[in-house]
Amino acid sequence: MEISELIPKVVQNYKLSPQLRPTVYAQFEGNPVTSWPISILAGSGREKAQALFNLGREVARRSENAGKELLESVFVTEIWGAAAGPVRPVNLPDSKREEAVMFFKVVNQPPFSPHADYYLIKRKDGKVSELVFKDRSDQVEGLLAQSFTAGCRSLAVSDEQLKRLPFDPRPFLK
Repeated sequence: MEISELIPKVVQNYKLSPQLRPTVYAQFEGNPVTSWPISILAGSGREKAQALFNLGREVARRSENAGKELLESVFVTEIWGAAAGPVRPVNLPDSKREEAVMFFKVVNQPPFSPHADYYLIKRKDGKVSELVFKDRSDQVEGLLAQSFTAGCRSLAVSDEQLKRLPFDPRPFLK
């Protein structure tokens, strides 16, 4: 799955809604790339990672994916950026902010290191017309990008066992 293949889908999603919903695109062996838009992805980074982990478990259990290996996933989210990269919107005046979309890709094999592609949103007549590549990073911090993959890989552990453990997706990324 190439990010370039997802860009038309993301631009199409903007035609349906003025704001992009965070979405996971994933491919399981023998299946086409499928998307799972996320209604609410709020809270701390840890809470967001937990939500993506839980989505990965749910998706991996579905009948069309049962027993099939996840090949790769891409987490797509809208962000505010600046010349220096992603920022919090409150850190910059409106004139210095850039609307952007981040694509976090994780291949389901060690070392499970995500890379992030940063695309600027270009508008025409107030509507999103295209995404323009700006930057790529192979140094992605935190576990948000890998949490969906970890959730898919966690099916050997029961829900009851997981409830007794503190949330940590890293053991499933080995």
